[in-house]
Amino acid sequence: MEKAFLELIEAAKRCAVNDPLVRQQNIDFYRDELYSEADEISSAIDAKDYALLKEKLGDLLWDVLLVTLIAEREGHLKTNDMLLQAIEKIKKNKPYAFEGKDSSLEEASNSADDEPDDTA
Repeated sequence: MEKAFLELIEAAKRCAVNDPLVRQQNIDFYRDELYSEADEISSAIDAKDYALLKEKLGDLLWDVLLVTLIAEREGHLKTNDMLLQAIEKIKKNKPYAFEGKDSSLEEASNSADDEPDDTA
């Protein structure tokens, strides 16, 4: 999985630089793409169409990578800082994920209850 993920990241980086259509897009364009892919993922789950789910999760991952690279290009974020922030948040909310140990259902439930609502 690690090799495939790194290959996808490298392809997204090349695409962000070499693809004229991607170079002319901004994060506003990809916002609509993200909504569309998320909706298709939801539909695949509802239909229990796991082949489509696999495809659409890949599409969403690709779009997330492109949004990240475009947002960095536009000066909105640094990818490494975003990743470090995500790691810190997950470490705070789900420390067991970084400790290499199983968590109890109670511990996982408490972590989910402690997560801040980012929609506010």
